[in-house]
Amino acid sequence: MLPQKPLISSIPDSIVDAITISPASPNLRSSYVEVDAEGKSLHIRSLLEFVSPDDLDVCAKGTRDRFGFGHDMAECDFGRYLKPEEEPFEGVRIGYYFRASFSGIEISPEAFDRLMSRYFTVVTPFVEQHYPKIAAEPWWTEFLEDVAFIKTRAQSHSIV
Repeated sequence: MLPQKPLISSIPDSIVDAITISPASPNLRSSYVEVDAEGKSLHIRSLLEFVSPDDLDVCAKGTRDRFGFGHDMAECDFGRYLKPEEEPFEGVRIGYYFRASFSGIEISPEAFDRLMSRYFTVVTPFVEQHYPKIAAEPWWTEFLEDVAFIKTRAQSHSIV
């Protein structure tokens, strides 16, 4: 759960939709993708560039089921499990941690689905080509099913 801190701002869908995602160099051990994001969308870059091999399935499941996911650098939260003192919100909050400080943004669930659809469109074949042992993991089939669900939802722009 993201700490209750003031958000930097809400990021318009047009900014999120303009973010490009491309495969990282196979020699980079820290990332599967490179995210071209400027300004406040650094939060999104931190969220996606630091997903580890062990977290891909959690990333897909958390996106599909709309409860979120995270790692040491960043996390996303759909606000489904708020504490009584936390105020509800309707978007997706993405928090970024740097030098023990936190900052956050909020984007629409629809923009988040489109973003994650683009992310999985890049990361899935990249992992299959460069990291076949990961693609052979028992969870990979369910991961692909989750990705297909996310892509379908992103295309329909519906909120589940």
